[in-house]
Amino acid sequence: MVKIHDLNEDFADLIYTDQTGCFPTRSSQGNQYIMVLAGIDSNSILVERMKNRTAGEMVKVYQCPIDRLKDCGLTFMHHNLDNEWSAEFKQAIKANNMTYELTPADDHSRNIAEKTIQTFNKDHFIAILCGTDDVYPMHLWEKLLPQADMTLNMLRPSRLISAISAHAHLYDQHNYADHPLAPMGRAAETNVSSNKRGTWVAHSVSGFNVGTSTNRTDATKFGSRTQKYYDSANSALQAHILNYAHAHLGQIIWK
Repeated sequence: MVKIHDLNEDFADLIYTDQTGCFPTRSSQGNQYIMVLAGIDSNSILVERMKNRTAGEMVKVYQCPIDRLKDCGLTFMHHNLDNEWSAEFKQAIKANNMTYELTPADDHSRNIAEKTIQTFNKDHFIAILCGTDDVYPMHLWEKLLPQADMTLNMLRPSRLISAISAHAHLYDQHNYADHPLAPMGRAAETNVSSNKRGTWVAHSVSGFNVGTSTNRTDATKFGSRTQKYYDSANSALQAHILNYAHAHLGQIIWK
């Protein structure tokens, strides 16, 4: 008898997770790894920074993408993972009302998250890092993850609704007017309001764009060269960077 598989049923409500190898530079907040979650229905890839691969850290970080998906109204029934996970991690899966299955030992091709890591880490994120300014501080690499996550999912079609992106599947269509996107890691200047500077002090601070702000309208996240990190969103100035001269990006002036 021939058994027929319905792939929609086989992949429904299924996620995969894995983690990258150690990043060459420890971040300013002590992170050196990235946990990657692949959501099959939406075809999405979610990433979270991680300090180490201890059981407690992995359980804490794992809950972040799960909560993000729950906030989008998605629920999952089953979790596939490799054989490297701890008993605490498996318990966390059960606490989220999911069952789990271990892939066969030494058969990484069975874990979709392995391919997902290649897509995000070896292709998308490395390309972003190559486009950063020559003096961009690598200890701020983790600040680039949110927009890297966002833009990658904008490029991936949803598996269930192929006419929209994986990002739109989760968050609806992106509003570029309210949350503009610009090249990450590029040198920039941001205005310092008059009530925060002296009379003869420069009106701007040098730093780098590290991504769009999802919490504030017409704003980008900005990291200064003094290692302070904050959103930028007061007066609107025109951006000037290569062919981005037409973009309207909060109070950032790109170099």
